[in-house]
Amino acid sequence: MVTFTEAYKSAGYVVRNPRNQWSARKTDGTGVALSVWSDEIDRNAEPWVVDTRGHPEFDEWGGRTGNAIRKKYIAFALERLGGRVDLILCVAVDPAASPRKVKIARHWSQRWGLLDPESFDPKTGVFRMELHPV
Repeated sequence: MVTFTEAYKSAGYVVRNPRNQWSARKTDGTGVALSVWSDEIDRNAEPWVVDTRGHPEFDEWGGRTGNAIRKKYIAFALERLGGRVDLILCVAVDPAASPRKVKIARHWSQRWGLLDPESFDPKTGVFRMELHPV
């Protein structure tokens, strides 16, 4: 089983604190990776979508360190990378738990993310992202 940290490492990223880091940026600035939960992906049509706007647990995770870090990396990806990001697919031990624990994590090399710049709120950190097949 691949750990959360190993999943990021296999994609070329370093996660210093897996409890408080849901995203990462390559040290040379050539990439950003975001974690996505498998049960929060809308697979009804291509491209698949992750949309955190109106998330039912926003009050629980909106003020966490992981969200603050992710906001910086999303802004960087939108400004410098055209919104394109690498994906780390996570499966929760218990999807209803808060905070969640990662059961399985892996670099999702079969998909890449495209952040919607109009949906990103830099104050709250909510966003919409399309998950495109490679």
